[in-house]
Amino acid sequence: MTNQSTTEHGFWRRYIFPIDHKTIGKQYLWLGLIMALVGGMLAYYMRRQLAWHESNIISPNVYNAFVIMHGTIVVFFAAMPILLRAFGNF
Repeated sequence: MTNQSTTEHGFWRRYIFPIDHKTIGKQYLWLGLIMALVGGMLAYYMRRQLAWHESNIISPNVYNAFVIMHGTIVVFFAAMPILLRAFGNF
């Protein structure tokens, strides 16, 4: 029987459920960047609707939902994880 060293961990332990603060900071950074892309796509669709409003790309109710989702995603899932959590853990 071979004994594994305590520093060797599998993929799940090392990247999915880490205890290292630098890895957790990288996870926050990736989450923030992905959600910034989602918020950016919502902003794109809102601006597209404002630029070509006569073509009714999205309905007014969907536009209002996009505005709320964009604000919530950018503040709570992009800015806060990147600025406070990612750099704080690094």
